[in-house]
Amino acid sequence: DVHTRLSGVADHLAQNDAHALSIARGIVGHLAPKIASPVSLREPKPPRYDAKSLYGVIPVDTRKPFDVREVIARIVDDSEFDEFKARFGTTL
Repeated sequence: DVHTRLSGVADHLAQNDAHALSIARGIVGHLAPKIASPVSLREPKPPRYDAKSLYGVIPVDTRKPFDVREVIARIVDDSEFDEFKARFGTTL
């Protein structure tokens, strides 16, 4: 917990061995193949959330904190993204 939240030394926190294996498989599944292959493009998908709702996510007072994941979910394909060091630097 300390190393994912405070020091940033660890990238992910697993609840148990099965969860750790699931995290590792997800990471390995996103690695680029060693053999060069033709680029495969996926069909773009709209975000699951309306971009107009950004006005409700980002506070008018720029000094107030907000969850940047809520912003990302409104602009990326199918609102999917892989979060790196999710527990570290939460105030950035």
